[in-house]
Amino acid sequence: MMRLTPVLASLALVAVLAGCDPVEPTPTAPPVVEPVETSSPTSEPEPVVETLTIPDCETLVPLALAKSSFAESTEFLGEGVPTEYYPWWQVPAVNSAIAGVTVARSCWWGIPNSDGSFNLLVAEIDPATQASLDVALETEGFYPLFLGTVSGRENGRDGDNGYEAETHLFTGNVWILSDNHSMDGTAAISDSALSAMRAANPTLGL
Repeated sequence: MMRLTPVLASLALVAVLAGCDPVEPTPTAPPVVEPVETSSPTSEPEPVVETLTIPDCETLVPLALAKSSFAESTEFLGEGVPTEYYPWWQVPAVNSAIAGVTVARSCWWGIPNSDGSFNLLVAEIDPATQASLDVALETEGFYPLFLGTVSGRENGRDGDNGYEAETHLFTGNVWILSDNHSMDGTAAISDSALSAMRAANPTLGL
C-alpha cells in the first residue's frame, strides 16, 4: 500500500479543501417584461343627422296645379315668413308650433287684386310637437288621415270668406299644412308638396 508523506498529505488536503469552496452564482439580468399593448376604448361614432331640404314654392306646387286646384287666374304671389303663417283654424297648439319653426317655407298663391288666395307651410317638426298637434287637432274635430308612412288630419267649414278647408300631413320629421277653399284643393296641394319633399330628401324615408 502506498503511503503519502506528510508534505504530500498536506498538499492533498489543501487541494480537497480548495475543491469544496462554494461557487459564487453568476449574476443574471432580471427578466424583461414586454409591455402589453391595450387598445383604448373607442367611442361610438356620432350619428349623422341629415339636413332637411325644402324646395322652393314653385317646385312644391307647380303653377299649373295651383290653377287647377283653385282658379285659372291664380298666380304665385310669393313667400311669406313661416313663423307668421296664419291658418284658418286658430288652434293654440298649431299657432305655437308655427311660431317655433326654424327650418320651414311658407308659400302664397291667389288671384291678384282679390281676396281669393291659399297658402302652404312646409316645416321640420320633432315627434313631441307632432304628437301634441295631433291631439289638439283631434280635439278641434279634425278627421284622421292615414296614407302609408303619412298620417294627418283635415277639416272643413263654412267661414267668413267662403268654405275653409285645412289639411295637415305628418311624415318623418316633416309637417305639411295646406289651407284652401275646398277639401280637394288642400288634398292636391299637400300631396304635391309631399311628392316634392320626397324627391328632395330621398334617403329620409318620407
